[in-house]
Amino acid sequence: ENLESRLFAIDTFDRGAAFAHEPKRGTVSAAVSRDFYPLGPMTMCVCGNNPSLSKQLLPWSMFPAHKQVKYISSKDQFSCILTTDGKVYTFGTNQYNCLGQGGIRDYDQKIPNPVNCRVTFTQTAAGMYHAFAVATDGKLYGWGDNYYGQLGTGDGVEHVKPYLIPFYASKTTKVVGCGTDHSLVYTTEGFYAHGQNNGHQCGCIGGDGNRWLSPEKVRGETDGKDLCQLVGGTEFSAALDDEGILYTWGKGMGAGRTGTRSEAVIKTDIPEIKGKAVLIKASYKNLLVLSSKGEVWMVG
Repeated sequence: ENLESRLFAIDTFDRGAAFAHEPKRGTVSAAVSRDFYPLGPMTMCVCGNNPSLSKQLLPWSMFPAHKQVKYISSKDQFSCILTTDGKVYTFGTNQYNCLGQGGIRDYDQKIPNPVNCRVTFTQTAAGMYHAFAVATDGKLYGWGDNYYGQLGTGDGVEHVKPYLIPFYASKTTKVVGCGTDHSLVYTTEGFYAHGQNNGHQCGCIGGDGNRWLSPEKVRGETDGKDLCQLVGGTEFSAALDDEGILYTWGKGMGAGRTGTRSEAVIKTDIPEIKGKAVLIKASYKNLLVLSSKGEVWMVG
């Protein structure tokens, strides 16, 4: 529709990737902004093999708010949509109540419905079967699967609708990211992780590295850095700071190279990537990096 557009966002998991864009701006800063959402609303377009969908990418008119989309976060089983009025919609398979709509478990929601919460949000992130949303006041809400401690409540109990996470209630959340079964949260008081940690995707935070039901501080080379983006795969994580510096940790992400492991959070230098990293997204085992030169690189 607009060939002069620049790539705005990438979201990918096991079975594909989604790309979104916004009109080209006059200048592109090398600095990374935490508010990497577009300035105005985007139109959500879909296509697929489902009988209700077109084979061509077309506006999803069956979703009433398809022209007010601000951001989409997807994983293999479901997706979260943030609209310009601060609402979060979800659709997909409701395993472990990952849709956050309350009610019956394990059903398919084909058209996005709002989550069961009257709070307005500024960010959202989806894991395999859990999700988070950041409210306008910086409070963090989570829902869905919590067996490994994905929600950070300390008890492993899943939640059927958005639930104010007690640990973060006294903190202001700046950025939230989800891996398959773990979560990353950057607040005004520090950087935390919780959930499954079998590949040290939560960082080197001690113990047997399997289940972290409560948030633990992430230590490493991100200490003292202003983080802007957080993503996670199955057994690895990555972060991007406001200077475009990339950090990775976990299985397969030691120094950004395949087949190595880093238990600690380390700065990742990938010589092939020219310019600064401006956007990162994660699949099960791969990290996608968009550079300031407009190139997309895959690591893992």
